[in-house]
Amino acid sequence: MAAICSLGLRVAAQPDYMDPPMAQAASSEAVRYRVAGFWHRAATALVDGAIVLPVVLLLGGVTALVSGQELPRLGEVGAGYVVQLAVDGGAPGAAVLIVAASVVGFYLVFFTAVSGRTPGQRVLSVRIIDVYGARPSVGRALLRTAALAV
Repeated sequence: MAAICSLGLRVAAQPDYMDPPMAQAASSEAVRYRVAGFWHRAATALVDGAIVLPVVLLLGGVTALVSGQELPRLGEVGAGYVVQLAVDGGAPGAAVLIVAASVVGFYLVFFTAVSGRTPGQRVLSVRIIDVYGARPSVGRALLRTAALAV
Protein backbone atom coordinates (compact mmCIF):
# COMPACT_ATOMS: atom_id res chain seq x y z
CA MET A 1 0.00 0.00 0.00
CA ALA A 2 1.39 3.41 -0.91
CA ALA A 3 1.83 6.14 1.64
CA ILE A 4 0.60 9.65 0.88
CA CYS A 5 2.74 12.53 2.12
CA SER A 6 1.35 15.84 3.33
CA LEU A 7 1.68 17.26 -0.19
CA GLY A 8 -0.68 14.63 -1.58
CA LEU A 9 2.11 12.85 -3.47
CA ARG A 10 3.15 9.22 -3.23
CA VAL A 11 6.61 7.96 -4.00
CA ALA A 12 6.47 4.51 -5.47
CA ALA A 13 9.09 2.08 -6.63
CA GLN A 14 7.67 0.11 -9.52
CA PRO A 15 8.82 -1.52 -12.72
CA ASP A 16 9.78 0.81 -15.55
CA TYR A 17 7.64 -0.86 -18.19
CA MET A 18 4.17 0.46 -17.22
CA ASP A 19 2.96 3.97 -16.56
CA PRO A 20 0.47 4.19 -13.68
CA PRO A 21 -2.54 5.20 -15.84
CA MET A 22 -1.78 2.31 -18.21
CA ALA A 23 -1.44 -0.05 -15.26
CA GLN A 24 -4.87 0.98 -13.96
CA ALA A 25 -6.45 0.62 -17.38
CA ALA A 26 -4.92 -2.84 -17.80
CA SER A 27 -6.85 -4.27 -14.87
CA SER A 28 -10.08 -3.49 -13.15
CA GLU A 29 -8.56 -4.17 -9.73
CA ALA A 30 -6.90 -1.55 -7.57
CA VAL A 31 -3.25 -1.03 -8.39
CA ARG A 32 -0.82 -1.21 -5.50
CA TYR A 33 2.54 0.54 -5.36
CA ARG A 34 5.54 -0.22 -3.25
CA VAL A 35 6.78 2.87 -1.41
CA ALA A 36 10.51 3.51 -1.78
CA GLY A 37 12.35 3.26 1.53
CA PHE A 38 14.97 5.54 3.04
CA TRP A 39 18.04 3.84 1.53
CA HIS A 40 16.45 3.65 -1.89
CA ARG A 41 15.69 7.37 -1.76
CA ALA A 42 19.17 8.15 -0.45
CA ALA A 43 20.70 6.25 -3.38
CA THR A 44 18.60 8.23 -5.86
CA ALA A 45 19.75 11.46 -4.20
CA LEU A 46 23.40 10.38 -4.57
CA VAL A 47 22.93 9.64 -8.27
CA ASP A 48 21.15 12.96 -8.81
CA GLY A 49 23.87 14.76 -6.87
CA ALA A 50 26.55 13.21 -9.07
CA ILE A 51 24.66 14.45 -12.13
CA VAL A 52 23.90 17.99 -10.98
CA LEU A 53 27.10 18.75 -9.01
CA PRO A 54 29.35 19.39 -12.05
CA VAL A 55 26.75 21.77 -13.50
CA VAL A 56 26.46 23.63 -10.17
CA LEU A 57 30.24 23.91 -9.87
CA LEU A 58 30.62 25.15 -13.44
CA LEU A 59 27.84 27.75 -13.25
CA GLY A 60 28.86 28.76 -9.72
CA GLY A 61 32.44 29.29 -10.91
CA VAL A 62 31.30 31.37 -13.88
CA THR A 63 29.07 33.44 -11.58
CA ALA A 64 31.96 33.95 -9.16
CA LEU A 65 34.28 35.10 -11.95
CA VAL A 66 31.70 37.46 -13.42
CA SER A 67 30.94 38.98 -10.02
CA GLY A 68 34.63 39.47 -9.23
CA GLN A 69 35.03 36.78 -6.60
CA GLU A 70 38.19 34.71 -6.41
CA LEU A 71 37.77 31.03 -7.21
CA PRO A 72 38.69 28.62 -4.41
CA ARG A 73 41.21 25.84 -4.82
CA LEU A 74 39.70 22.39 -5.32
CA GLY A 75 40.53 21.35 -1.76
CA GLU A 76 38.62 24.33 -0.36
CA VAL A 77 35.33 23.48 -2.06
CA GLY A 78 32.88 21.90 0.35
CA ALA A 79 30.37 22.69 3.07
CA GLY A 80 32.77 25.13 4.74
CA TYR A 81 33.07 27.11 1.51
CA VAL A 82 29.29 27.33 1.18
CA VAL A 83 29.09 28.70 4.74
CA GLN A 84 31.87 31.18 3.93
CA LEU A 85 29.97 32.37 0.84
CA ALA A 86 26.81 32.82 2.90
CA VAL A 87 28.50 34.65 5.78
CA ASP A 88 31.45 36.53 4.27
CA GLY A 89 30.73 36.44 0.56
CA GLY A 90 28.69 39.62 0.29
CA ALA A 91 26.72 40.17 -2.91
CA PRO A 92 28.98 37.96 -5.08
CA GLY A 93 28.67 35.10 -2.60
CA ALA A 94 24.90 35.48 -2.52
CA ALA A 95 24.81 35.46 -6.33
CA VAL A 96 26.78 32.19 -6.43
CA LEU A 97 24.47 30.57 -3.88
CA ILE A 98 21.35 31.77 -5.72
CA VAL A 99 22.65 30.36 -9.01
CA ALA A 100 23.46 27.02 -7.36
CA ALA A 101 20.05 26.80 -5.68
CA SER A 102 18.33 27.75 -8.93
CA VAL A 103 20.12 25.02 -10.89
CA VAL A 104 19.20 22.34 -8.34
CA GLY A 105 15.62 23.62 -8.08
CA PHE A 106 15.16 23.69 -11.84
CA TYR A 107 16.60 20.18 -12.15
CA LEU A 108 14.17 18.78 -9.58
CA VAL A 109 11.07 20.64 -10.79
CA PHE A 110 11.71 20.02 -14.49
CA PHE A 111 12.27 16.28 -14.26
CA THR A 112 9.56 15.72 -11.65
CA ALA A 113 6.93 17.59 -13.69
CA VAL A 114 7.94 16.23 -17.10
CA SER A 115 8.49 12.56 -16.37
CA GLY A 116 7.58 12.02 -12.72
CA ARG A 117 11.17 11.16 -11.84
CA THR A 118 14.67 12.55 -11.92
CA PRO A 119 17.43 10.72 -13.78
CA GLY A 120 18.62 9.24 -10.48
CA GLN A 121 15.13 7.98 -9.76
CA ARG A 122 14.92 6.55 -13.29
CA VAL A 123 18.15 4.59 -12.74
CA LEU A 124 16.74 3.04 -9.56
CA SER A 125 13.13 2.63 -10.87
CA VAL A 126 11.52 5.10 -8.50
CA ARG A 127 8.56 7.13 -9.70
CA ILE A 128 6.77 10.08 -8.07
CA ILE A 129 3.01 9.85 -8.46
CA ASP A 130 0.00 11.70 -7.14
CA VAL A 131 -3.04 10.10 -5.50
CA TYR A 132 -4.45 9.19 -8.93
CA GLY A 133 -1.30 7.41 -10.09
CA ALA A 134 -0.20 10.14 -12.52
CA ARG A 135 2.98 12.22 -12.44
CA PRO A 136 2.70 15.45 -10.45
CA SER A 137 1.76 18.72 -12.13
CA VAL A 138 4.22 21.61 -12.36
CA GLY A 139 2.60 23.26 -9.33
CA ARG A 140 2.94 20.12 -7.24
CA ALA A 141 6.52 19.65 -8.44
CA LEU A 142 7.29 23.23 -7.32
CA LEU A 143 5.64 22.62 -3.96
CA ARG A 144 7.50 19.34 -3.52
CA THR A 145 10.86 20.96 -4.33
CA ALA A 146 10.15 23.83 -1.92
CA ALA A 147 9.32 21.30 0.81
CA LEU A 148 12.58 19.43 0.12
CA ALA A 149 14.50 22.69 0.58
CA VAL A 150 13.03 23.16 4.05
